[in-house]
Amino acid sequence: MGTLVKTWSGFPTKGSLLLMSPNPRIWAHLAPLYASQPPAVQRLARALAECGGRYTLASALAHDAGLLDRDVVYRILHNARLPPLTEMAALIRALNWAFELADGKTLARLASDEQREPAQYRRDVRRWLGVRWAEFVGLGPDWVAKRIAERVQVP
Repeated sequence: MGTLVKTWSGFPTKGSLLLMSPNPRIWAHLAPLYASQPPAVQRLARALAECGGRYTLASALAHDAGLLDRDVVYRILHNARLPPLTEMAALIRALNWAFELADGKTLARLASDEQREPAQYRRDVRRWLGVRWAEFVGLGPDWVAKRIAERVQVP
């Protein structure tokens, strides 16, 4: 089998990821969780953290992580026994929301920034983390990071 990783060093690129301001606190919380993972998984997790869990195409995210294509992303995650890309991205988005709420943003402001309905946030948090929005607001980023840690542990 050929090499899975390109010899490419920088990410993210402006054209491939959904433009949003990166939150360095996300990677600061996630880096220790992925420290024992292979370098390709670490680059993928960092690319997801850089875009706040919002990406336009899996192939663009793969490029930003230095991987060949989206199939390699799925294969790497499967081999590392990690959740699918969509679930990892969702958890990282929830972590980003938790940081923004801790900084004083409201649900209405989060929704208007991303042009979504507030009810979508409530449903997403309930589906991804199993808690109601009112509970989520009070739990904070550390709690979300612990939920992510539970999902990325290798058995």
